[in-house]
Amino acid sequence: MRHFMGVLAVFLYFKPKVLVIVMLGVASGLPLSLSASTLSAMLMDTGIGIAKIAIFGLASTPYAFKYLWSPLVDNLSLPILSKVLGRRTAWLLLTQILLFFTITFVGFYAAQAPNLFILGAGVFCIAFLSATQDIIIDAYRIEILTDEEQGSGAAAVTFGYRIGMLISSAGSLFIAEYLNWAIAYSSVALFLIPGALAALAYGEPSLLRRSRKVYSNFIAWLRHSFADPFIEFIKQRNWFVIICLVLLYKLSDAYIGMLTTPFLMDIGFSRVEIASIIKLYGFLTTIVGMFIGGYLIAKYQNMGFILVLGLILQCVSNLVFVVQASYGNDPSVLIAVISVENFCSGLSNASLVAYISTVVKKEFAATHYAILSSLAVVGRTVISSSAGFVVSILGWINFFYFSALLSLPAFICLYYLYYRKNK
Repeated sequence: MRHFMGVLAVFLYFKPKVLVIVMLGVASGLPLSLSASTLSAMLMDTGIGIAKIAIFGLASTPYAFKYLWSPLVDNLSLPILSKVLGRRTAWLLLTQILLFFTITFVGFYAAQAPNLFILGAGVFCIAFLSATQDIIIDAYRIEILTDEEQGSGAAAVTFGYRIGMLISSAGSLFIAEYLNWAIAYSSVALFLIPGALAALAYGEPSLLRRSRKVYSNFIAWLRHSFADPFIEFIKQRNWFVIICLVLLYKLSDAYIGMLTTPFLMDIGFSRVEIASIIKLYGFLTTIVGMFIGGYLIAKYQNMGFILVLGLILQCVSNLVFVVQASYGNDPSVLIAVISVENFCSGLSNASLVAYISTVVKKEFAATHYAILSSLAVVGRTVISSSAGFVVSILGWINFFYFSALLSLPAFICLYYLYYRKNK
C-alpha cells in the first residue's frame, strides 16, 4: 500500500515537472490517432476499402525510423530560437507549430474527395513531425527526472498520452458526427498549445544547462552526435536481445490497432457508439491499467515479472475480440471487451515505457530513447500494413487468433533476459 500511495502522490501533490510531463504527454498522444484509428474512420466514411486503409499505416513509418534523425535533434541547436529558449524547448516549439498547420491541412484536404497520394503525403508529414516531437519529449522527460522518478514519470507521460489519444479519437469522432472531419482535425490541433506553454514555463532541463559541450571541429561533433550514442548503447550486456524485445513486445497489440475501428464499423457500430465506448469509456480502463502497472513497478521493482505479465495480458486482450466478432453488434459485449483490452494495454504500455527509460543513458537520452521507441512502433507502422490482407484471407475471428500468436517471439526474449541467466 505504501508503494501504491507513493505512485499516486506524484499526481496528488502536483509537482510542477510532473504536470509538465503530463501536458507534454497530451501533445505526444494527439497526432497518433490522426494517422491511425481516427484516420481509418475518416477513410471509411469516404468509401475507401479496408485493404487500402491498412496500407495507409505505411504513412506512419517515421515513427519506426526516428532514430535516424534523433542525433540531430539531440545535438543540433536552432539559430536564434535555441539561444533564447534552450535547445530542447526551441525544437519542441518549432515542431509543434509545424504539426499544428499540417494536421489542419490534412483535415480540410481529406474532406474534398482527396487524391490518395497527396493525402498519404500529408499523413506522412504528421507522422514525421509527431515522431520528432516524441524524440524531444522523451528526452526532456528523462532529463528532468531523477532515476528514482522514472517509473512514476512513465505513468505520468502515459496518462497524458492517453488523454491526448482520447481527444484525437473520441473527440474527433463526436465532432465529425455532428459537424465534419475538417473541423474535427483542426480542433484537435489546438490542444498542442498547452504542452508548448508548459514547456516554455518550466524551461530547459538543468542537465543541458550544465553540460553543454564545445567541439573542436565538425568531425568531433559528428562523432559525438551519431557514433557515440550507438557505441555506448551496444556496450550494454545483451543489447541485441534488448532491441529484439522492444521490437516485438507490442507487436500483437499493434497488429490489430489500425483495424479496430474499421472492424467495429464493419459489424454495425456507429461512430458515436465507438467514441463513447471504445474511446471515452476505454480511456478510463486504460488509466486503471496504467496506475496498476505503475504500482506493480514501484512495489516489486521486478521488471521481468511486469513485462511477462503485460505480454500475457496483451494476448488475452486480442482474444477477447473473438467474442465480439461472434456476438456482432452488441454494445454490452463491447463494453466488456474494451474493459479487458484497454486495461491490458494501459498496464503493458506503462511497463514498456518504464523499461525503455531504465536502459537509456541520460547523456544520449534523445537518441537512445528514439532508437528503442522507434523499434516499438515497427509493428504498428510497417508490419501492420499487411493486416488488411490477412483479414481478407482469414476473416475477423481467425485474424484475432493469428494476432495473439505474434506475442510468442517476445516471450522468448524475456526468457533469455530474465530467466535463462538465473538457471
